[in-house]
Amino acid sequence: MNLASKLESVVASEERSGLSMLEVLIALVVLGIIVTLYTHTSRIAQRTTGASIDWIQEGVVIEKTVENLRIGHTLDRLQTFDSSWTDNSSQFVIHVSAKGEAPNPADFAAIPTANLAVMTISARRSTFRDSVVVKTVLWVP
Repeated sequence: MNLASKLESVVASEERSGLSMLEVLIALVVLGIIVTLYTHTSRIAQRTTGASIDWIQEGVVIEKTVENLRIGHTLDRLQTFDSSWTDNSSQFVIHVSAKGEAPNPADFAAIPTANLAVMTISARRSTFRDSVVVKTVLWVP
């Protein structure tokens, strides 16, 4: 190999030592796709977290309702209970409804049902379509 061909190969390798414009554009497109996916995923996670917080507020209202029903009513009253109201005790307005019924003995095979009332309680924040519904069994002495 002569000196001229060695010089050409050195010059050619020095010209190719950086990134080409095409490689930079491909890297920017890939980076843009990753950032877009991350942003979209973050928005979905934020929306899901917001819904969970709403459900926590409604769950607190349901828990308070169950305790008030358990303490303040007789068995006959609980089994025929059917009422709706608005709870304003927190920073949100939550619509609550509760309905009681006598238990079906077939659902409680080995448990005596003489002192049980089945309560269905739903809570929905006034600004949302979703609601939380809980069906629970109360034992009344």
